[in-house]
Amino acid sequence: MGIESVANPDTKVFGRYTTLSGDLVIAAVRLIKSTAGLPEPPQPNVTNPFSLADVSGHGFLTSYLSLHSNSRTKILTEIVLLIRELRETTLSQQ
Repeated sequence: MGIESVANPDTKVFGRYTTLSGDLVIAAVRLIKSTAGLPEPPQPNVTNPFSLADVSGHGFLTSYLSLHSNSRTKILTEIVLLIRELRETTLSQQ
C-alpha cells in the first residue's frame, strides 16, 4: 500500500508526507502539542508563496494543490513514485 499524507496533524506518518511551512492549522496543532508535552506532527517540508486565496495555508485545493505551487508538484510527483513502486512490487510478486 502507498500513502501520501497531506497536512497530517498526527504524530505518526506512514510513508511520504507533505506539510506546508505556512500551514497555520498544523502550526497551531504543533504549538498545542508542544506546550502539553506531547509528540508533535512532522516538520513542514515544503514552502509555497503566501496567498490571499487561503490565508490559513491549510486548504487542500487552495493551498496544497494550488496550480503551479511547490506543494502540488511535490504531492503529484510522490503519487507517481508511489504508483511506480506499487506496480514494481506487484510485478515482482507474480
